[in-house]
Amino acid sequence: MINIYFEDKIVTFTEHLPQEEGATLLADEKFDIAKVLQNLENSKRLWIKASDVRGAFAHFRGLFVPVIAAGGLVVNEAGESLMILRNGRWDLPKGHLEAGESIETCAMREVEEECGVGGLTVDGLLTRTLHFYRMRGRWELKETWWYAMRCEGTPQPTPQREEGIVRVEWVVPEEVSVRLKGSFETIRTVFRSAGMRGV
Repeated sequence: MINIYFEDKIVTFTEHLPQEEGATLLADEKFDIAKVLQNLENSKRLWIKASDVRGAFAHFRGLFVPVIAAGGLVVNEAGESLMILRNGRWDLPKGHLEAGESIETCAMREVEEECGVGGLTVDGLLTRTLHFYRMRGRWELKETWWYAMRCEGTPQPTPQREEGIVRVEWVVPEEVSVRLKGSFETIRTVFRSAGMRGV
């Protein structure tokens, strides 16, 4: 299965339809962005059934302008997670890959710029997420690489306000699940990849 997110909705390419709620679309039929959006109008989940999942996904992916981004889930010595508040939702720091930059370097740079926290160590790749959106009159499909990171001590973070970030906080584990209730599904996916239960 391959999951792609759109706002608070999920599009899943699958070979076999599960016994779960959601709209369904056959990839054997001609489908495009408009068809997918039409099926998502009254449903938070769309299952796209395909005998060739990768082929159907490749067709859909080809309809978008590709965007590569990277970000991080940073945990300090006290076991607290670094979260940002942007556009009214709790989120994680991330940003676009720059020319000549490795994806891992991009992830570290974005955390440092958006949160004002340095001295980071990357522990490895957690997951990759895909989501699509309309930006400046064109449809983009963003692939974000998410890394597990840690930092020494509990440095005081500073929000990068020019990026629309109004707060940056170290969040204790018990509070993370509360913040994630109003967050994006992609962010919940990152925390699940890091082993957090109940999100």
